[in-house]
Amino acid sequence: MGASLDWSRACFTMDPGFNRAVTEAFVRLCDSGLIYRSEALINWSCALQSAISDIEVDSKELFGRTLLSVPGYSRPVEFGTMVTFAYPIEGLEGEISVSTTRPETMFGDVAIAVHPDDPRYQAVHGRQCRHPFTGSLLPIITDRIVDMQLGTGAVKVTPAHDHSDFLLSQRHNLPRVTVIGEDGTMTPPSGHWLQGERRFEARQMVVDALVEKKLFRGKREHSMVLPICSRSGDVIEPLLKQQWFVRCEEMATKAVQAVEDGQLEIIPQFYTKTLKHWLSNISDWCISRQLWWGHQIPAYRVELHNSPDKQERWVWGRSEEEARHRAAAQYGVGAENITLTQVALVTLPDLT
Repeated sequence: MGASLDWSRACFTMDPGFNRAVTEAFVRLCDSGLIYRSEALINWSCALQSAISDIEVDSKELFGRTLLSVPGYSRPVEFGTMVTFAYPIEGLEGEISVSTTRPETMFGDVAIAVHPDDPRYQAVHGRQCRHPFTGSLLPIITDRIVDMQLGTGAVKVTPAHDHSDFLLSQRHNLPRVTVIGEDGTMTPPSGHWLQGERRFEARQMVVDALVEKKLFRGKREHSMVLPICSRSGDVIEPLLKQQWFVRCEEMATKAVQAVEDGQLEIIPQFYTKTLKHWLSNISDWCISRQLWWGHQIPAYRVELHNSPDKQERWVWGRSEEEARHRAAAQYGVGAENITLTQVALVTLPDLT
């Protein structure tokens, strides 16, 4: 191409200079409150055994029943269908039917939600349903987020495996039960007969059990958008985990304002609308990774010697020595009474 390059300035993402810059950025962002650690629903790739960010998720639109190849499965898996099954109402000779594309998650159901204005369910507000497998009682709650036109108008609430349900759990103070593990297999809360089964094989097992209990109410094709991991082709599993996040709302607002004020010009100009739309609908950025894809997070788990309190404590620093001094000051103990552990396989993208 006729390029004349100054190879003395060649850099690789993992070079020491870049690593110092990323570490510095992380520490400064943490100190300013823009990076934080929290439990939230994140995009999890069971194939990679790692969290991935929103921009690493591809949306695959399905218009009905579709068979797709999924990593780890020898046969194609069916998607694009909706199953309807019934929950018996406690204390009444009746039932409430719910529709779902993911019947395997019903062991993580903690409530049934209906729209407060839906005339079909006015008589069951505040009632409870009995879970047919666990025997637990699920409250019937009302919330305007429920779409009365979708399915039966009643939805199962599974906060640990669905983003909308997670928001419902926050508003209604509901528990969160994880029934699918990091490897994509069913966990103990799903019962001994499902524990260890792979999530998409457990789907049919649950449907068969519902048929046996005479609670299955049908199955139909359903248009949907399936989240796919762009790196592995795996179907994303929303999982509730403690991870590191960057607060994006304030920064996104400032970026949009810069465009509107003319401080920043987008070329070609027609991408301005795309930029505003993306930044106006942005969520906090999960920067944790469980694979070695980037720079190691300069944060350390703190253990206080002789402390009966087992709560999770974290501190960050440009070096372990700085982190130890920060922890001693933060928790009011001597540096010699602190053990720091840096989680070896948690890495983050290039923040520079």
